[in-house]
Amino acid sequence: MTKSLFKGMGICLVFSLLCPLPASAQRYPDPDKFLTIIAIVAAGGNSDMQIRAIAPHLSKHLGGTKIMVENIPGASGKIAYEKAYRAPPDGYLLLNYNLPAPIVTEVAEPGVRYKTADFVPVYGISSVPNVLVVNSDTWKTVDEFIEEAKRRTVTIGTTGNKTANYLQAVAFAEAVKIKANFVPFGGGAESVQTLAGKHIDAVCTTVLSAFPLVRAGKLRPLMVFSDEPDATYPGVLLSKDSKWEIATFPLLGTYVAPPKLSPDKVKALEDAFAKSLKEPAFLDWAKKMNFDITPMNASKVKDLTTTFYRDIDKYQVFFPK
Repeated sequence: MTKSLFKGMGICLVFSLLCPLPASAQRYPDPDKFLTIIAIVAAGGNSDMQIRAIAPHLSKHLGGTKIMVENIPGASGKIAYEKAYRAPPDGYLLLNYNLPAPIVTEVAEPGVRYKTADFVPVYGISSVPNVLVVNSDTWKTVDEFIEEAKRRTVTIGTTGNKTANYLQAVAFAEAVKIKANFVPFGGGAESVQTLAGKHIDAVCTTVLSAFPLVRAGKLRPLMVFSDEPDATYPGVLLSKDSKWEIATFPLLGTYVAPPKLSPDKVKALEDAFAKSLKEPAFLDWAKKMNFDITPMNASKVKDLTTTFYRDIDKYQVFFPK
């Protein structure tokens, strides 16, 4: 009887060693594995540099798990979005994007094979608002610009015509009831250079894109589209404080996971991001790069995603067909 018992226990022990533990029982994070962060931009861009700046700190706060950045640029991010959407929800792959870009692409191009709402929010680390700028030789206030725009159709430059910049320009024009021709450019730098040459009337772009020419005295900011004071242009009128109700479309630097990532892994990743943003080395990098850190937990990112869906749905009729 005793021999049979020990024999049975031995068989069970061998069987348990041969069979892998269920996923729920496996160690997470595992320092022997790589966590891949997909960037939708080419290496060397602002978003790519931000990922690489925070990566060593994430590795530290994830118990030494190694971080690898995979750059998948092109196709308005669709290739990267779809790859992350199909990835297993094991906690070893994250996608970095700027909300509301994936929602804009999803709404503007219904054939895409992902849904932004299905991605699992992990953390947001930055919020970059848009700003309305004009040539310094022209209008001094947004009221002066609007008065001119009520007399004639003005030209407002944006980055592309299916972007957050474009939506912000449309939302502004609709709220203040002016007519505008929206001129799409390949990037923020191109649009503000054209404005500096007085070839268009205004530009709606991110606060950082316009900053070098504002600092040089060639452009003047008239309104920052934000509910919070902006460190880039202190004292400039905020849309929140204006007499109009203007929907805002800031660029939110966000990290998400494939659909159905478990809450315990989300919590582990969320905690690692929160601690990484407080690391002195990352704070020094952010200060040097004029990178404004805006921590947003998973719940906040989820709420903002819902808000973007609502506002984009309202303005999608303005997307060029």
